[in-house]
Amino acid sequence: MSESAPPTLVRFGDFEVQPQTGELRKSGVRVKLHEKPLQLLLALLAHPGEIVARQELQERLWPGRSYLEFDNGLNNAMCRLRRALDDSKAPHRLIETIPQRGYRFLGGTSPAADSAPARRRRWPLLIALGAMAIPGAWILYAALLPRPVIRSLAVLPFRSRGTGTIDRPLASAVTEAVTNDLAEFGVQRLVPEASVVALERAHKSLGEIVRGLRVGAVVEGVVALKTRSRVRVTVTLLRAGSARAIWNGSYERSMANVLALQAEVARGLARAIGLKSAVDPPGPLPSADPVSPSAYRAYLDGSYLERRPNAKLLRARTYLAQAIRRSPGFAPAYLGLSKFYLLLAMHSMTPRKALPLAK
Repeated sequence: MSESAPPTLVRFGDFEVQPQTGELRKSGVRVKLHEKPLQLLLALLAHPGEIVARQELQERLWPGRSYLEFDNGLNNAMCRLRRALDDSKAPHRLIETIPQRGYRFLGGTSPAADSAPARRRRWPLLIALGAMAIPGAWILYAALLPRPVIRSLAVLPFRSRGTGTIDRPLASAVTEAVTNDLAEFGVQRLVPEASVVALERAHKSLGEIVRGLRVGAVVEGVVALKTRSRVRVTVTLLRAGSARAIWNGSYERSMANVLALQAEVARGLARAIGLKSAVDPPGPLPSADPVSPSAYRAYLDGSYLERRPNAKLLRARTYLAQAIRRSPGFAPAYLGLSKFYLLLAMHSMTPRKALPLAK
């Protein structure tokens, strides 16, 4: 399920929150709220009245963390959020705890939202007319508001949540595919993966990495195998400078449709940064053909070995050839084999012999 960001300004009861600036106010007075409690509030506001599962919150706000780290972080963030909203005492007015499942935002039934001052109760007709006018005005305002376009982008290597042999190659392949698709959508400047990896290996914090890349925003994501046949990708777009999340998305498909999944992730990101080519494409989107899961796994192993330092090229060729045998129409496997011969031309084979094979 794709996540959509809340509107520019969200009001509930005496409170209002601005997702873009991260400000929470009560009756016009700013309330101090740290980053994680704020992101937790935004996640709940995105689905008012619905249960937001703990697993969804873990993948969105604490990706890659152990269960204990996530559980402690979530409990701490929820306590801070309840204090900021004056909702610490049970029964809770704004945020309901669903045992063993998650949380539900109850802002629509909050007493604070229903209790108006006495002077307002003297004018019920005016209040009713205003209530009907506000949604229409907001829709018109949102339609006319220009979308901010982010011109430069860096895609951090997606992390894998599992520990199996396929997880890291899968995360690496999704990173490469999403980056390539974003380039085709028209991102003006995409930072090469090597530059990103160099900063990560220097043990820089996320904020230092964002500032060091000098881009408008960065993308970080998590790839998880839900089962052997289903893949889930959770992705976050972070504004440069503040490293604040400005968009989140979650996508899940079968392994056979993983190529379509990668394209879907890239399109969601392109829309989030305001690329018109993604929002309003000139024609119908090309559909990615399903691929045999066993062929895709062989392709993952081969392409992953090609990209590793001190690449084991002969093993990479074996996997790529295996992918082609299992799925003769799988184009990425042919591309991977072509890259193999290009790499071989720089190592053990003369260019005169290697280049025709690559072609």
